[in-house]
Amino acid sequence: MKKIRLIVFGLIALLALGIVLFGNNTENNQEEASYAINWENTADAINRRNHLNNSNAGGAPQQQVVNGWTSNDWLELISEQIYLSQQSSSLNETRPDNRVPHLLTLLIIACCFEWVTKEIELKEKKVSQDLESGN
Repeated sequence: MKKIRLIVFGLIALLALGIVLFGNNTENNQEEASYAINWENTADAINRRNHLNNSNAGGAPQQQVVNGWTSNDWLELISEQIYLSQQSSSLNETRPDNRVPHLLTLLIIACCFEWVTKEIELKEKKVSQDLESGN
C-alpha cells in the first residue's frame, strides 16, 4: 500500500510541476517574436526604398515627395505595431491564468487519496490485530 501511495503522490507532484511550468500560455511570445522579425524586414524595406527614391530625386521638391512617401511608410508600420500590441494585450487580459484552479484540484485529489488510503491502511491494521489477538 505504501508503494502505491508513493507512486500516486509522485504522479500528482509531476502533474503539479507540469501545470506550473507549462500551464502558462507561451503562444503569444512566439507570435510577438515572429512579428518582430517581420517588422525588421519591413523597416529594412522602407529604408531601401527611401534610399533608392532619394538617389533618383533631382531636387528639393522631389526629395520632399520622397520624404512624404517614407513618412507614410513609417507611420503605417508604427500603426500596425500599435494595433498588434493592443490586440495581443487584450488577448492576454481575456485569457485567465488557470494554473491556480488546476493546482487546487490536484491538492483536493491528493487529500482525498490520502484520506482513503489511510482508512484502508487502518482497517487492514485492525484486521491483522484482530487476527493476532484471536489466535
